[in-house]
Amino acid sequence: MSRTKILIAIAVAAALVHGGALQAQTPPGKAAADTVEEVVITAAFKEQGANDSMKMGIPVRDTPLSIESYTGSFMKSIETLEVADLYRYMTGLQKGGITGYDLTIRGFSTIDSDRNTFLTDGLPGLSVRFGSPPTIGTEHIELVKGAASLLYGQAQPGGFVNVITKKPQATPFNELEVRGTENASDLSRVHGADVSLDSTGPLGSSGRVLYRVVGQLSDDDRFHEFSYERGQYLAPSLTVKLGEATTATAQFEYRSSRADYENVALLAPWTKPPAPGATVAQLPPIQTSYAPRGSTRDERGTSASLFLKHAFGGGVVWNGSVRSVDHHDYAYAFDVTRFDTKVPTLLDLRARGQSNQRTYNFADTNLVLPFNTGGVSHRMIVGLNYGKEIDDFRRTKFCAINSPGQPKANASCNIGTNQYTIAVINPDFSAIPPVSAFGPGSLANNYIVSETQGAYLSDLATLTKSWKLMAGLRYSRDKLTAYNNRYVSAPPSAQTLSTVMPQVGLIFQPSKQWSYYASYSTSYTPVDPSTQGLSTSPTFEPTKGVGGEVGAKANFLNGRIDLTAALFTINQKNVLAPYPGGTDALCPSGGCSIQVGAARSKGAELELDAKPIDQWTLIAGYAYTDARVTESTSTGPLVGNLLPNSPFNAAHLWSRYDFLDGTLQGYGAGLGYSYVSSRVAMTGTATQPSEFNLPAYQVFDLAFYKNFGAHFDLTLKVNNLFDNRYYQDGKIVSGMVSVDAGLPRTAELYLRARL
Repeated sequence: MSRTKILIAIAVAAALVHGGALQAQTPPGKAAADTVEEVVITAAFKEQGANDSMKMGIPVRDTPLSIESYTGSFMKSIETLEVADLYRYMTGLQKGGITGYDLTIRGFSTIDSDRNTFLTDGLPGLSVRFGSPPTIGTEHIELVKGAASLLYGQAQPGGFVNVITKKPQATPFNELEVRGTENASDLSRVHGADVSLDSTGPLGSSGRVLYRVVGQLSDDDRFHEFSYERGQYLAPSLTVKLGEATTATAQFEYRSSRADYENVALLAPWTKPPAPGATVAQLPPIQTSYAPRGSTRDERGTSASLFLKHAFGGGVVWNGSVRSVDHHDYAYAFDVTRFDTKVPTLLDLRARGQSNQRTYNFADTNLVLPFNTGGVSHRMIVGLNYGKEIDDFRRTKFCAINSPGQPKANASCNIGTNQYTIAVINPDFSAIPPVSAFGPGSLANNYIVSETQGAYLSDLATLTKSWKLMAGLRYSRDKLTAYNNRYVSAPPSAQTLSTVMPQVGLIFQPSKQWSYYASYSTSYTPVDPSTQGLSTSPTFEPTKGVGGEVGAKANFLNGRIDLTAALFTINQKNVLAPYPGGTDALCPSGGCSIQVGAARSKGAELELDAKPIDQWTLIAGYAYTDARVTESTSTGPLVGNLLPNSPFNAAHLWSRYDFLDGTLQGYGAGLGYSYVSSRVAMTGTATQPSEFNLPAYQVFDLAFYKNFGAHFDLTLKVNNLFDNRYYQDGKIVSGMVSVDAGLPRTAELYLRARL
């Protein structure tokens, strides 16, 4: 019997045997229905009170931006292991790849060097790169949309995600969770299990010291052949009340992951770029893996954070935060480098050894100052932040293997004159020697230092009972230095940049139920200094964004119904794109980047969060996004073409109903639906005008809940109920289009015990 089936059997047995006993533990004088209500989802899926993203402790309705704050109830209802698996139930946000940084927000895609795309407690730097943060350690999730660099600095113009981690609480709470996952599809090999712990409360009787420990062990086989992931996560934290007005919270995080070196499905009919008229019907089966059994990708990361807060009185508050991350990842496997030039149904390989180390150190300090000038009340924030990132990328093996489509390499790298390839369809590595059999080949050590300093000021001024004005300014200075290969005596490339960014918004609140706003905002992102340009463009200008937005936020039935709507336009300039290849001396066959001009995204968003009655909670959203190239060079993307991974239409719904009394008391059901329209995986260029389209898809999820009093509950969830085949994103890898398939139908069982 598999480990997952064992866990499921234990969970079901525990539910049957102990459910009645736990229900019998209802405190004297308290009705059973009251006990059930304690563990039923009674909170809304979004929070409309004070949010962390604006750093000022103001409610969402007082912000002239699109800010959504998704609660723990939202995460518990949808039941996922990682934050990224929640994206399809968030408006304007799409998953964009296999790393934690791969997102598409309002039409603009990010990459793993965009560290400010994903923040942890307001500071950059994930402890691991390939995995999204675990939901077990997440208190709530804030999605800030638009060109919002004012308070945080570097950011893509579409916006960013800010995860707020779990902190110590004064009320004791202990929860143990066991999860089992089983395949429920003919085209899948999914099996998985994990165990999680969340414990918090006071240390000692004084209540001045609080603790929290969150941890998780996971073991999963994914749906690709030979694909797996084994993970460990531990996050202890301590909050100390240093005085009546001063608190300090220290938090440590350790996360590790061992997984296969997964190459996702590549485009057929085996040309680079794709031939005109190519469709997903020509892709290999979704379970195809271009990594042999035994290929590995290991990563380990630690982070240490410190949060300080002191209230001076009169509403004046000082906040300070520091975050330090040390991350290592190692790969030992084969890369797919290209379709073979002589036999295009075959793939050429490269033996790869890679060791990457990333170190992040970021700090922010700010002062919140409420004051009055005449009849105008102000809530101002003044702050400074600093960050330093060091990337040390070591290529320990880089051997292009002899193949029929390329010249023979020297024997120091390859094994004699043998030739090796694998097929696009049904790849077979059995005749290929292990990675260790090949020589080191071309080695490299790229060392990159990025240093940023910033100062910001923002003021929320209440002009009258109905009108508010928010205005702010940021100054940033960035120094970028890249040693492109420390194994050779090449001079480093360095660049120092500075910029000033304004933001202004006007808010009209005719009643407690309605809030209308209009805003102008800006963003910028310096280009990674290791990015290879053409001979004629050795350095790049920062990518900048300017956004305009109007919207409305409404709240009815004493907070039971919340509605947000927005119309936006975002213009981005100095956009990077892959160089398709041509006459450039540095990149005749591609692999470089070019700054192609400008892009624009415009659209509309609507999101509803509602709890019409105590038993029923739902969230629904719709986003229309038109993201296109507006300016380009002669070799860049064609003007008017769509940006990748940006659907015109995306909609979602999650609805949960809990029975609070009667025969079905303690039971509940949830239904989820998400729809994504067709989009392109690559933007057509002047030299390769054909695009590759990913078709529209829709996915249904189903969940059943059972609460056994205040101490025990079960959730059974079926992902992709109708087992639809779909492709969630695509990108250019080594000049080829690489496509990520969506998860086939799987069944998950969650068992939670609270002490």
